[in-house]
Amino acid sequence: MFCAVKDRLRLAVGAAMTVPLNGSAAPVRATVLDCVDALDQLHLALTPVRAGAAQIDAGRGEADAHRAAEADSRAAPAP
Repeated sequence: MFCAVKDRLRLAVGAAMTVPLNGSAAPVRATVLDCVDALDQLHLALTPVRAGAAQIDAGRGEADAHRAAEADSRAAPAP
């Protein structure tokens, strides 16, 4: 999602530069590119957080499966 937003901002800035706006496009372009840079930094900062969350979710799934197997083994009649 970050990449989509950054790409859209870059496209908007590129399109704006093809139509002169009486010299007012340059400050807007610079501001948009600053926002893209900030999004890049945020994206990089959140990447390890997302990886950690994925590991937690995977561990939670394994724990749920283990609990379900234990419950099934307790519910099964002894041979």
